[in-house]
Amino acid sequence: MPYRALALTFVYLLVPAQARAAKDPKEAEARALFREAKRAYDLGRFQEALEGYSRAYQVKEIPAFLFNIAQVHRQLRHWDKATFFFRRYLDLATPSSENQRVVKELIAECEAKQHELEHPNEDKTPPAKEEAPQVAARPPPPHAPGPDDARRYLDSAKAFYEKLDFERALAQVRRATEASRTPDDDVKIALIEGILQANLGHDPEADAAFRKALALGPDAKLPFVVSPKVEEHFEAIRAQVVKVVSVRQLPEFSPRETSGTHPEAVEASAPPPSNGNTAAWVTGAAGATLLVGAGVSWLVAKGRYDAIAGQQIDPATALQYRNQGPTWQTTGWVLATSGMLALGASTAMFLWGGNGEVTATAAIVPGGAAVGISGVLW
Repeated sequence: MPYRALALTFVYLLVPAQARAAKDPKEAEARALFREAKRAYDLGRFQEALEGYSRAYQVKEIPAFLFNIAQVHRQLRHWDKATFFFRRYLDLATPSSENQRVVKELIAECEAKQHELEHPNEDKTPPAKEEAPQVAARPPPPHAPGPDDARRYLDSAKAFYEKLDFERALAQVRRATEASRTPDDDVKIALIEGILQANLGHDPEADAAFRKALALGPDAKLPFVVSPKVEEHFEAIRAQVVKVVSVRQLPEFSPRETSGTHPEAVEASAPPPSNGNTAAWVTGAAGATLLVGAGVSWLVAKGRYDAIAGQQIDPATALQYRNQGPTWQTTGWVLATSGMLALGASTAMFLWGGNGEVTATAAIVPGGAAVGISGVLW
């Protein structure tokens, strides 16, 4: 239906002539605000048009402005607010019977859209008539999100976005968040949420979503074509995040540091044994120490990844943790492998009953791990 043309017709019929506006300064100001709002509406800048029509009504309470406000809310998919202002227009204005019919059809449409938004899973097909009572079947088990569910919801969100139905697109993004199973899905979900919030004029929510995406993936790009305004918004957030990261440089570690997190090399040297089992015991103790170090490294790596996933840190720290996580994992594997080799050597020495001097050296540093086991058997 040509509802936009109807809106303009109402305004031009009900706004007084130029001569009358000259006698009423408020009416002249309201007419000027109306012209600015109409220009924004024609350009598709609906949020700006809504503010203009609202200011015009505050200056001069012309009932026709309520119809324009309702139409803008309808374009923004604010179905409940559109219904409210359509009803207020009918209460305060005296439209013709034909115009009343059109406005009531608009109200019915908005109420139906609002019902669909509040009940997205409602089955619209009428129930089939049953000839005889049937035993109720057991309800199916709850559906567990699969690996492709998040992407399916995101595809649905993109389809709603292309239809300018941003509210329903956001509902699909929330479902994708619950079904997400990979970091890549988390990044894409945050980017699409930021795009939708920016189109709805919710700048703080858009900023938070874009920052979350860039914290998880610093090189993230928008998943589909957006308006120049939204793209500029996203790149501005990226520049802020990059600036924060450049100011907060990653700390440098000296090989001679002796902190609890990165201890320098610890050397254990056993004196010449007095019997055949001393070297075996020392080697076994070194192997056990390396295995404990491996467990500590894995716990540190897991803590880094959990902090990133839980969004408990700022973007700069998140980037630092993403770089450190693989290092700690590699360190754990090196220490575990060396520990198992040392325990195997200890077992062999114990069984053979050899004597000797054994030296075990283990170092844990930010760049990895170094392990050395040496000795002489006799």
